[in-house]
Amino acid sequence: MLELSKDNNISLLTYPRSGRHWLYWYINTNTNLKVNFTHYDIKEANDPTEILYQKILSDPIITIVRNPVDCLSSINTMEDNGMFMYRAQQYLDHYRFMLENCSIFFKFEDLKEDTEKVVRYICEKFNGTLDIKSDSFSEYEAWYKETQNPFKLISSKAKPKYINNLDYIKQMDLSEHYRLYSIARLRCINL
Repeated sequence: MLELSKDNNISLLTYPRSGRHWLYWYINTNTNLKVNFTHYDIKEANDPTEILYQKILSDPIITIVRNPVDCLSSINTMEDNGMFMYRAQQYLDHYRFMLENCSIFFKFEDLKEDTEKVVRYICEKFNGTLDIKSDSFSEYEAWYKETQNPFKLISSKAKPKYINNLDYIKQMDLSEHYRLYSIARLRCINL
Protein backbone atom coordinates (compact mmCIF):
# COMPACT_ATOMS: atom_id res chain seq x y z
CA MET A 1 0.00 0.00 0.00
CA LEU A 2 1.26 3.45 -0.90
CA GLU A 3 2.22 5.57 2.06
CA LEU A 4 2.87 9.24 1.51
CA SER A 5 5.66 10.51 3.69
CA LYS A 6 8.09 13.42 3.83
CA ASP A 7 10.69 10.77 4.64
CA ASN A 8 10.43 9.22 1.18
CA ASN A 9 13.31 9.94 -1.19
CA ILE A 10 11.31 11.60 -3.96
CA SER A 11 7.79 12.69 -4.84
CA LEU A 12 6.38 11.84 -8.25
CA LEU A 13 3.64 14.34 -9.03
CA THR A 14 2.05 14.23 -12.47
CA TYR A 15 -0.97 15.22 -14.46
CA PRO A 16 -3.25 12.17 -14.96
CA ARG A 17 -2.42 9.85 -17.87
CA SER A 18 1.25 10.83 -17.99
CA GLY A 19 2.92 7.54 -17.05
CA ARG A 20 3.01 8.04 -13.28
CA HIS A 21 1.91 4.53 -12.37
CA TRP A 22 4.40 2.93 -14.75
CA LEU A 23 7.29 5.01 -13.42
CA TYR A 24 6.25 4.43 -9.80
CA TRP A 25 6.01 0.66 -10.35
CA TYR A 26 9.35 0.60 -12.16
CA ILE A 27 11.15 2.53 -9.41
CA ASN A 28 9.46 0.54 -6.65
CA THR A 29 10.28 -2.78 -8.33
CA ASN A 30 13.85 -2.05 -9.40
CA THR A 31 15.38 0.39 -6.91
CA ASN A 32 15.75 0.99 -3.21
CA LEU A 33 14.20 4.47 -3.44
CA LYS A 34 10.96 5.25 -1.64
CA VAL A 35 8.52 7.28 -3.72
CA ASN A 36 5.47 9.40 -2.99
CA PHE A 37 3.17 9.51 -5.96
CA THR A 38 0.05 11.51 -6.52
CA HIS A 39 -1.50 14.16 -8.74
CA TYR A 40 -1.56 17.84 -8.04
CA ASP A 41 -5.12 18.95 -7.38
CA ILE A 42 -5.82 22.55 -6.49
CA LYS A 43 -8.92 21.39 -4.60
CA GLU A 44 -6.58 19.78 -2.09
CA ALA A 45 -4.75 23.03 -1.45
CA ASN A 46 -6.13 26.48 -2.10
CA ASP A 47 -2.58 27.74 -1.89
CA PRO A 48 -0.24 25.26 -3.66
CA THR A 49 2.20 25.46 -0.77
CA GLU A 50 -0.51 24.61 1.75
CA ILE A 51 -1.08 21.69 4.08
CA LEU A 52 -1.34 18.56 1.92
CA TYR A 53 1.69 19.27 -0.19
CA GLN A 54 3.84 20.71 2.59
CA LYS A 55 3.11 17.83 4.93
CA ILE A 56 3.32 14.80 2.66
CA LEU A 57 5.54 15.57 -0.28
CA SER A 58 9.22 15.02 0.08
CA ASP A 59 11.54 17.19 -1.90
CA PRO A 60 12.47 16.84 -4.72
CA ILE A 61 9.35 16.71 -6.83
CA ILE A 62 9.66 14.92 -10.17
CA THR A 63 7.13 15.17 -12.98
CA ILE A 64 6.53 13.77 -16.44
CA VAL A 65 5.71 16.23 -19.20
CA ARG A 66 3.10 15.08 -21.72
CA ASN A 67 1.33 17.14 -24.35
CA PRO A 68 -2.16 18.40 -23.52
CA VAL A 69 -3.97 16.77 -26.44
CA ASP A 70 -2.81 13.26 -25.49
CA CYS A 71 -3.41 13.80 -21.76
CA LEU A 72 -6.85 15.31 -22.17
CA SER A 73 -7.92 12.75 -24.78
CA SER A 74 -6.82 9.93 -22.51
CA ILE A 75 -8.43 11.21 -19.31
CA ASN A 76 -11.58 12.16 -21.20
CA THR A 77 -11.81 8.63 -22.60
CA MET A 78 -11.30 7.04 -19.18
CA GLU A 79 -13.87 9.29 -17.53
CA ASP A 80 -16.28 9.08 -20.45
CA ASN A 81 -16.44 12.88 -20.84
CA GLY A 82 -17.62 13.19 -17.25
CA MET A 83 -15.20 15.82 -15.94
CA PHE A 84 -13.78 17.37 -19.07
CA MET A 85 -13.84 21.08 -18.19
CA TYR A 86 -12.43 20.32 -14.76
CA ARG A 87 -9.63 18.24 -16.30
CA ALA A 88 -8.76 20.93 -18.84
CA GLN A 89 -8.40 23.46 -15.99
CA GLN A 90 -6.52 20.92 -13.88
CA TYR A 91 -3.90 20.60 -16.64
CA LEU A 92 -3.23 24.35 -16.36
CA ASP A 93 -3.15 24.23 -12.55
CA HIS A 94 -0.79 21.26 -12.59
CA TYR A 95 1.72 22.84 -14.95
CA ARG A 96 1.67 26.17 -13.11
CA PHE A 97 2.39 24.32 -9.86
CA MET A 98 5.13 22.23 -11.46
CA LEU A 99 6.86 25.23 -13.00
CA GLU A 100 7.02 26.80 -9.53
CA ASN A 101 7.84 23.71 -7.44
CA CYS A 102 9.24 20.84 -9.47
CA SER A 103 12.94 19.96 -9.41
CA ILE A 104 13.13 17.48 -12.27
CA PHE A 105 11.09 17.20 -15.46
CA PHE A 106 11.12 14.19 -17.80
CA LYS A 107 9.56 13.94 -21.24
CA PHE A 108 6.79 11.38 -21.55
CA GLU A 109 8.44 10.16 -24.75
CA ASP A 110 11.70 9.42 -22.90
CA LEU A 111 9.82 7.50 -20.23
CA LYS A 112 8.01 5.48 -22.87
CA GLU A 113 11.10 4.78 -25.00
CA ASP A 114 13.68 4.09 -22.28
CA THR A 115 12.34 3.88 -18.75
CA GLU A 116 15.57 2.34 -17.49
CA LYS A 117 17.50 5.42 -18.57
CA VAL A 118 15.05 7.70 -16.74
CA VAL A 119 15.27 5.60 -13.58
CA ARG A 120 19.05 5.33 -13.83
CA TYR A 121 19.21 9.14 -13.88
CA ILE A 122 16.95 9.32 -10.80
CA CYS A 123 19.09 6.76 -8.96
CA GLU A 124 22.31 8.59 -9.78
CA LYS A 125 20.83 11.90 -8.70
CA PHE A 126 19.36 10.63 -5.41
CA ASN A 127 21.82 7.91 -4.38
CA GLY A 128 19.53 5.05 -5.28
CA THR A 129 20.56 1.59 -6.37
CA LEU A 130 19.17 0.27 -9.64
CA ASP A 131 18.77 -3.51 -9.75
CA ILE A 132 16.45 -4.58 -12.59
CA LYS A 133 14.18 -7.30 -11.26
CA SER A 134 11.45 -6.71 -13.83
CA ASP A 135 10.68 -4.35 -16.66
CA SER A 136 7.89 -6.54 -17.97
CA PHE A 137 4.78 -4.66 -19.03
CA SER A 138 2.68 -7.75 -18.31
CA GLU A 139 3.94 -7.80 -14.68
CA TYR A 140 3.18 -4.09 -14.44
CA GLU A 141 -0.28 -4.71 -15.89
CA ALA A 142 -0.94 -7.40 -13.26
CA TRP A 143 0.19 -5.03 -10.47
CA TYR A 144 -1.99 -2.26 -11.90
CA LYS A 145 -5.09 -4.44 -12.05
CA GLU A 146 -4.45 -5.68 -8.52
CA THR A 147 -3.80 -2.29 -6.92
CA GLN A 148 -5.83 0.29 -8.87
CA ASN A 149 -9.50 1.08 -9.15
CA PRO A 150 -10.90 -0.99 -12.07
CA PHE A 151 -12.33 2.26 -13.45
CA LYS A 152 -8.77 3.37 -14.29
CA LEU A 153 -7.59 2.29 -17.72
CA ILE A 154 -4.07 1.04 -18.26
CA SER A 155 -4.22 2.58 -21.72
CA SER A 156 -7.07 4.55 -23.20
CA LYS A 157 -5.76 4.41 -26.77
CA ALA A 158 -7.26 0.94 -27.20
CA LYS A 159 -10.76 2.33 -26.61
CA PRO A 160 -12.78 3.36 -29.72
CA LYS A 161 -13.84 6.62 -28.02
CA TYR A 162 -10.22 7.76 -27.84
CA ILE A 163 -10.15 8.82 -31.52
CA ASN A 164 -13.35 10.84 -31.11
CA ASN A 165 -11.96 12.53 -28.02
CA LEU A 166 -8.70 13.22 -29.81
CA ASP A 167 -10.51 14.88 -32.71
CA TYR A 168 -12.68 16.93 -30.35
CA ILE A 169 -9.76 18.13 -28.23
CA LYS A 170 -7.66 19.07 -31.25
CA GLN A 171 -10.37 21.61 -32.14
CA MET A 172 -10.14 23.37 -28.77
CA ASP A 173 -8.11 26.46 -27.97
CA LEU A 174 -5.29 24.94 -25.96
CA SER A 175 -2.88 27.83 -26.47
CA GLU A 176 -2.28 28.34 -22.74
CA HIS A 177 -1.96 24.59 -22.21
CA TYR A 178 0.70 24.43 -24.93
CA ARG A 179 2.48 27.50 -23.63
CA LEU A 180 2.93 25.90 -20.20
CA TYR A 181 3.74 22.52 -21.75
CA SER A 182 6.44 24.14 -23.91
CA ILE A 183 8.05 25.84 -20.93
CA ALA A 184 8.03 22.55 -19.00
CA ARG A 185 9.59 20.71 -21.97
CA LEU A 186 12.44 23.21 -22.00
CA ARG A 187 13.19 22.19 -18.40
CA CYS A 188 13.23 18.45 -19.16
CA ILE A 189 16.37 16.46 -18.56
CA ASN A 190 18.15 15.60 -21.78
CA LEU A 191 18.86 11.92 -21.60
